[in-house]
Amino acid sequence: MKNTKAINQELLALERQWIDKEGMQYGSWYRSLYASPDPYSGYASWMLPAFQYEASIRETANLKKWEQKYLDAMARLKSRIEKITALAK
Repeated sequence: MKNTKAINQELLALERQWIDKEGMQYGSWYRSLYASPDPYSGYASWMLPAFQYEASIRETANLKKWEQKYLDAMARLKSRIEKITALAK
């Protein structure tokens, strides 16, 4: 396939679409919106950590902000997947 190199580059870029520059509420060094160690033990993995954290502190004030960040990440992922699909044809 002639586009193999370009497809591989796009596949590698998929994971980076989950990165949030500001980081999580409980630490700016935790930047993945997809998965992160929990802030309490540092060992257990949390999926969708921004939402997990808000639930753990029983807070809803920031949910709209985090919802938008997740929607933006999903849009970036969709765009990359569409590009991969086009390259694969």
